[in-house]
Amino acid sequence: MSAHTFTIAAIFLAGATQMSLGQDAADEMKKFEGTWEIISTETNGVVRQSSNGVKYRFTGDTWETLNEDRVVTRGKFRVDPTTSPKRGDMFLEDDQSGTRTRHFIFEIDGDTLTMCLTPIGKPHPTQFTGKAGSGQALANFRRETR
Repeated sequence: MSAHTFTIAAIFLAGATQMSLGQDAADEMKKFEGTWEIISTETNGVVRQSSNGVKYRFTGDTWETLNEDRVVTRGKFRVDPTTSPKRGDMFLEDDQSGTRTRHFIFEIDGDTLTMCLTPIGKPHPTQFTGKAGSGQALANFRRETR
């Protein structure tokens, strides 16, 4: 195989791999579709069993936080299903300070979603915990039936 042919083959394979990862991420993001009610949280060791009407709604690559069905925050998100645990990024849209990024790891099992989020500016969490001192928020969601 000539060097030129090898280079073209390598470029093609790299592109095919990237397209495959893109499709994997798109397929994973489809699993988020819908409105999710928070059923419990643990933030810095404080456990709460009720969401008091707070929900997350995912549509395509957009997310919104709802409080009593009123949008209070929104942004875009992306996921990487090739990591273990799977991880993602939420880009918060804020008129005051521009876009800010919050990293998370997640598990989706049917209509159950578990997310662990770090504070803005911190790296992705490595484990599902909201224990005291972690600075992380662990949230369990249930998808609303349509």
